[in-house]
Amino acid sequence: MPHFNLRNLFRRVPNALLERYFHKRNLLTDINFKQLKSTETDPIMAAWNALPDSNRRRCEAELRSIHEMANDRGTRAIVDAIHQDGFDDPKEFSQWFASLSGPLERSFRTFLDYNAQWTRVQRFLYADTIQYRKRGNLPKATAKTDPASCKQLSDAIGNYFHTMQGRGRACVVEYECADPNLIRLDPEIEIIRGM
Repeated sequence: MPHFNLRNLFRRVPNALLERYFHKRNLLTDINFKQLKSTETDPIMAAWNALPDSNRRRCEAELRSIHEMANDRGTRAIVDAIHQDGFDDPKEFSQWFASLSGPLERSFRTFLDYNAQWTRVQRFLYADTIQYRKRGNLPKATAKTDPASCKQLSDAIGNYFHTMQGRGRACVVEYECADPNLIRLDPEIEIIRGM
């Protein structure tokens, strides 16, 4: 996947998807995306540059996350996250997903059509890209996964990160029954596996 570049992204994403994305946010509504050639980006870039900074920052963050998901690892993360969310008909989703033209369209359409699951998809991708270090010198114990224990662990880790690095006050630890070996730790999205 090439480095993130807005003009290149606008060139590669079908105009119908760009129109859905921007019109859903009530942005770039003056552009007739249907009349643009598939690689015509000048009108889009001109309208983009005229947007207020706050809109551009928010949209750029979303578009960057879509771009980061547009590869084989992202595709696996999307499929894993959607299936683990208990999607009503996994076969129907798989057929729909396979009918899309490639990783960028899959990523963009998932963002638009399954936005409620997007944060989970991002976490799956992050979990797949970090390196785990196995610790053999820890005592054998069963993880305490009740809400009070998760809250106690959240507070302790949050205080540690806040004291040592100035972050982590909003640390969250989540236990997921679907995967008993996965405990999510989010001082700024980090994951502990195999507790």
